[in-house]
Amino acid sequence: MLDKSKQIGADWKGLTDKEKEPFNLKAAEDKKRFDKEKANYKPPAKDSDSSSDDGPKKKRAKKEKDPNAPKRNVNAYMHFAAEKRVDLKKSKPELKPTEITTQLGASWAKMNDTEKQPYTKLAAADKARYDEEMKKYKPGKK
Repeated sequence: MLDKSKQIGADWKGLTDKEKEPFNLKAAEDKKRFDKEKANYKPPAKDSDSSSDDGPKKKRAKKEKDPNAPKRNVNAYMHFAAEKRVDLKKSKPELKPTEITTQLGASWAKMNDTEKQPYTKLAAADKARYDEEMKKYKPGKK
């Protein structure tokens, strides 16, 4: 785009005044139209709902969570991380939380399906618990 703009600028400079005249006339007509529209323009009131960049944007109201709702189920990796995080913190206390998470993720990725099996079973049991609790749960009842 930059190259094209430079070329257009060079072409414009190479035009004679007579060749530029139709473009200048169009620009003058458009300027008149703009001035006329601007004279009739009335900006929206400050308290209106128009979308303008003048003030801070309104945030959506966050949906309130029902305290009686069942706790979500945990996946296999999260069961693994919860179990191994304590051991990793004890063996390497100098690690930052992000480094711990990175090492846990790397360990999980290296594991084969057989090694992941106990955590997969825990996740399946937790999923069954959650599904059962959701069947009994009545939203909005406190």
